[in-house]
Amino acid sequence: MLPQDHIVSESLLIGCSDDNFPVDSQQYEQLNSLNALDLLSKMHVMDPRHRTTVDEAMKYPYISLWFKDDKVDGPPPATYDDSTEADELIVQQWKQLIYDNV
Repeated sequence: MLPQDHIVSESLLIGCSDDNFPVDSQQYEQLNSLNALDLLSKMHVMDPRHRTTVDEAMKYPYISLWFKDDKVDGPPPATYDDSTEADELIVQQWKQLIYDNV
């Protein structure tokens, strides 16, 4: 039994079974329900001193498959331009603005 400070949120475990996860990957062995549930249980430890950190989670087999150093340690995003948010436009104009920018 886990010490009190390692207790996982019970709501996480209710109904968690292999049926709640996608079928285990045939291409990537680390993408399986056991790894997914293990990571979730480590992320939902009540006591933050014992909860997995972001850095630890990024190295976890279920996540590390998608971890790319150049994306994490890359340059910051450009400054957001919020100038259009002050505009008083009708719905059709907003739709056109979105369409034009996408």
